Amino acid sequence: MTQQMPATGRNANLIEAIERANSERRAPNRLPLASIQSLAWTAAEIACNLLEERGNVLSTDHRYAIGLIQEELARLAAGELHGRRAYALPTGMGKTTAAAAFIAALYRLGHHDVAVTVAAAQVHALGKFREELLHLGVPAELIGIKHAVRGSDVPNTGDDSRRYQLVTHVRVRAGVDPLAAEYQGRERALVVYDETLFRADTASIRADAVRGAAGFLRDYKPGHPLSLFMAEATRLLAAQYDAAEHTPRGIALDLPYIEQQEVETWMSWIEHDPVVSKNAGLVEDLFALLQLMGDRAPLQVMNTGQGKGLISVRSTIPSALRSVAILDASTPIRELVKLDSTVHLVDLPAELKSFEDVQVFQRLTAGGRSSLESQYRPTQLGREIADIVQAELAADPDRCFLIFTFKDRGDNRHAEVIRTQLRRIGIDVDAVTAGDKRQFEFLTWGQQEGLNGYDHCETVILAGILTRDHISIAAAIKGQSGDPRYNPSEQQIQKVIASEIAHCAYQAASRGSCRVVRDGKASAMRLHLLFKDMTLRGLLEPVMPGATWDYPPPSHLPPSQQTGKTSAMLAKLLATLSAYPEDRVSITSRELKSRMDLDPHDRAKKEQFTRAIGQLHGPIHGWERKGRGVQRARRVG
Repeated sequence: MTQQMPATGRNANLIEAIERANSERRAPNRLPLASIQSLAWTAAEIACNLLEERGNVLSTDHRYAIGLIQEELARLAAGELHGRRAYALPTGMGKTTAAAAFIAALYRLGHHDVAVTVAAAQVHALGKFREELLHLGVPAELIGIKHAVRGSDVPNTGDDSRRYQLVTHVRVRAGVDPLAAEYQGRERALVVYDETLFRADTASIRADAVRGAAGFLRDYKPGHPLSLFMAEATRLLAAQYDAAEHTPRGIALDLPYIEQQEVETWMSWIEHDPVVSKNAGLVEDLFALLQLMGDRAPLQVMNTGQGKGLISVRSTIPSALRSVAILDASTPIRELVKLDSTVHLVDLPAELKSFEDVQVFQRLTAGGRSSLESQYRPTQLGREIADIVQAELAADPDRCFLIFTFKDRGDNRHAEVIRTQLRRIGIDVDAVTAGDKRQFEFLTWGQQEGLNGYDHCETVILAGILTRDHISIAAAIKGQSGDPRYNPSEQQIQKVIASEIAHCAYQAASRGSCRVVRDGKASAMRLHLLFKDMTLRGLLEPVMPGATWDYPPPSHLPPSQQTGKTSAMLAKLLATLSAYPEDRVSITSRELKSRMDLDPHDRAKKEQFTRAIGQLHGPIHGWERKGRGVQRARRVG
């Protein structure tokens, strides 16, 4: 593959400096092997006590899982275990609490040579983690936080290296900040990574977005340097798209070399030009392309079968991070995680958390951003959500709500549309409860992970759901596989897209009251979501076992066009399954399609069959999906 920029100048010096630092860094001060059990026991006791102080009732399996995680952290810190190990403790069961308790135990037991890094996605989450450490008696002078968020209430200790260093994911993944990897010239004994660890940074932009941006600039500012660059980029891309038809792995592309200073100048112009800055979609597309240029990573042109585009993939996790504990509740359902062969998923007790008191109401309507922003849809969305809120309040006037929306983009302000509609029907969106909590909380997609403080909300509403396009998913698959030549199939891309939707829904739902666990059960909650495909239920079942589902029709938004066809296919599938004798416990998809007389060349029927088989739910239908087929569900009792 052609290198995007020559390894000279500042970039080459930086790479050489990182490699030299890694080679010169001394081995970490390790936890003594004889101290593993005492540290694990102390950390587990601290974590369990803290969880119980906050209203959680711990089951025996819950306590066991906390203890197991603490023992693993101790063994990693001692060097008895190595590598990247993932712990899929369900949301609300104490992953972050366990990490804080581990550090507190290190301090209390006098293991002052053992240095730990904790990485989280957001600075706000790091601030909360620091408060937890202070609450547990860890001195402030031992805790470091480095961030660049202006005006943040979270203290910034800058480049001062501390024994317990808190950093954002970006600083770990960039590999250029020694605070994340070393302390006093030695490797840190342990890195705790909150949420999914991706082994590569990826970026992408669709071909139609590049063409559209180039056409706009050509008509608006034909002589501007950015317009000239976009014209040349479009020409080069067009020449490669045809070749990409026959090279599904992606082909290397060289765009004209642009200095970083020029990239930053163009970004500033985009933000301040009175015409360009008002076109939110254009700004987003231009920034995506310039980000690709600024990353200096090799570029590829790809054709996924569902669209063409430009991608970059760059490995980011430093090899010096040898002992990493990954705390990620979504691991069981996130296909991207499974592509990274360097991560070992540690077994925890099955079904640690039951969702039997959680009710899910899925309205089968298109919930993607583009669908919700088409003509008349913003008003329809506001009315749809207002109807849900009104019905919930009629049953319980004191009920609190957490509503997820898309971020504002141009004139599309989803949260404001919903607030306005609620006010029109007489609902006070600024109301505060007797417990001094806001009755209506609003978050945007991107805030569904790592934020707590919303578990007073017994109703969570997903006003749309974040969906990634084929090109960005293809880039992510390549990055996670560790092979830039990897060729993801259309089926794999679709599977990953679906799993990312499920991951977003699970994490968003887990900000609400179901986060609180009492004796292995999630607290009661009602989840309303807008999504067109009934397969979501099956995708969420592994992480939300026992939740009850209902499919009320949308009141104002148009129903999904897929609903009727998929329902018909499901009915045909169930009729076929009912004809099998009781002793037949499993059937392949191939056999079922043959029995149902489905044309193997009819792509639409194949997709309907896939969706229908994904909707099978054991307690209801007596059958459930298993591998490339179905199996009879186990009878309960």
